[in-house]
Amino acid sequence: MVPWSEIITGAVGVAGIGGALLNGRWQAAAVNRSIAAQDERAKVAERRRIYAAAYTALCDGLLAMPGAESSDNDSDTAALKSARARASNAASELQLMASASVGRCARDALNALQEGDGEALLEALAELMRAMRTALGVEPLDAGDLW
Repeated sequence: MVPWSEIITGAVGVAGIGGALLNGRWQAAAVNRSIAAQDERAKVAERRRIYAAAYTALCDGLLAMPGAESSDNDSDTAALKSARARASNAASELQLMASASVGRCARDALNALQEGDGEALLEALAELMRAMRTALGVEPLDAGDLW
């Protein structure tokens, strides 16, 4: 005589254990995917923060450049030196983590700022904005769309 009730009970128990293990793996995989997605969002947010800080520092350098009508007094020179230092630090941080094209654009903008070439700096800033938006996967923006 075959003890069917014990065989069926054992089979159900093994199936239950197998189901619990499989469910645990699925849940662990879901948690890992969630953690990976959070990490990716944090990386993108940090990249955006660095991009914005570098772009702002370079724009501040442009604003600190003496205009044709301004005098070359000590406060203008100190403000320009300070703006150049902030822009240099921000561009260096940007070059450490950005793509090659963004780093190149940042270097060009910084060089234009250091040389005091406002026209070249404006062009470099426009190119930097395009490169950063492309690196972030954001639709390109025409300068006319800003105003």
